[in-house]
Amino acid sequence: MIYVCRIDTGNRHIFDFADGIENVGSLSSVIEKQFKIEKSKQIMLISGGEEESPIYLIDKANVERREPPLVQTPLDSLSFDELKQEINAALLLKPSFQTLHNRYQLAIKVNDFDKNLHKLCQSLYDEQYWQYQGYLALIANLDDFISSFRKKEQAVREKFDFYSNNVNNYKNLMKKKQELRHAHKVVVKKFRKFKTKALSEFIMFDFKFLLYNTPSE
Repeated sequence: MIYVCRIDTGNRHIFDFADGIENVGSLSSVIEKQFKIEKSKQIMLISGGEEESPIYLIDKANVERREPPLVQTPLDSLSFDELKQEINAALLLKPSFQTLHNRYQLAIKVNDFDKNLHKLCQSLYDEQYWQYQGYLALIANLDDFISSFRKKEQAVREKFDFYSNNVNNYKNLMKKKQELRHAHKVVVKKFRKFKTKALSEFIMFDFKFLLYNTPSE
């Protein structure tokens, strides 16, 4: 089971692996199909904790809007005025068995209305709770991102300061390296000339030695 909580509404939805959800990509496709949220507009945050900890879903399209979307709740569909009128009318009835019966039926209706209202309020409380948890997960994610960024920034600053403090040393080192390279070229050039001259003299010496030391017949 995968739990997905929409931060914009606070609704928590349950998805089964039997729906073909194998990875984040397939989950994103299911969300796009069910909630009509494009994949490019989906932001999903994973918060550690219990097994039933949900994946928090943010609709980027709502974030980019100038005004927040209007969210209707089931409480908007409840009518208190009608029930209030029935109660006021029941209070005006004359004492009788029929009045007792009518008030009894009205009491049952008020009790049912109260249960439904309590259920809706509990649902709204749960939605706000999950919204709150989602915002905490979002803040924690931002804190981790900022902390990671600051560590990288500090590392870059330290390397930059180290380089700035040693830039003259690097320049001198590069200058010496160039001087050594030039000296190496000069030495190699002189060595080649010496090698060629020495080889030539050695060959001439060997030829003269053979010429004057060869026994005559």
